[in-house]
Amino acid sequence: RHPADLRSPRRASARRHPVERFLFASSSTVYGRGAAAPFVEDAPLGIPASPYGASKRSAEILGLTYHQLFGVPFTSLRLFNVYGPRLRPELALAVFARSVLEGSPLPLFGDGSVLRDFTHVSDICSGFLAALTAPNVAGQCINLGHDRPIAIKQLIKLIETTAGKPAKIEHKPPRTEDMPFTHADLAKSRKLLKYEPRVEIEQGVHEYVEWFRTTCRR
Repeated sequence: RHPADLRSPRRASARRHPVERFLFASSSTVYGRGAAAPFVEDAPLGIPASPYGASKRSAEILGLTYHQLFGVPFTSLRLFNVYGPRLRPELALAVFARSVLEGSPLPLFGDGSVLRDFTHVSDICSGFLAALTAPNVAGQCINLGHDRPIAIKQLIKLIETTAGKPAKIEHKPPRTEDMPFTHADLAKSRKLLKYEPRVEIEQGVHEYVEWFRTTCRR
């Protein structure tokens, strides 16, 4: 059900029981086709390319509305391609690492030229911790990314290097829901959160593949 009344108790817990911070884990998918790179929080977002992106944007708007009407200290943190140990198994890096290590076909949609701003989970956690105490963040949308997009084909090469074996790439048609790039502008997060990503993609992918090799392949 979708109550029209914003005062519905199903949607008003944070208003009825005041909290110091309401941090929402949003996503780079709120930026859609038409958004200019790098993605700036307060610039035109375009139309999300997927229902997932639309749902994240909808949740942002609802939270910002509660901030405007009721003073709920809502902050939306837009996460860019989070990766690291314990990554969900259906996400790209997990699928690719499993395929390379097991010698099974690696599904590659398109030619591998799409760019993704992969951000290590430890950097994301640092951003969340900073947002818990930073002043002047209520009512804001803030990017948490790495500001260094790489092509998917380069990601596969990094996995191959750590795994010590080549990928068996299975080429598939591009998917309409895939954006050609994600790229976080970090000016706002650096200003408001003193945020600075520290884990480079080469280090992070090596760590993840070794974790996957020792933890998930038993």
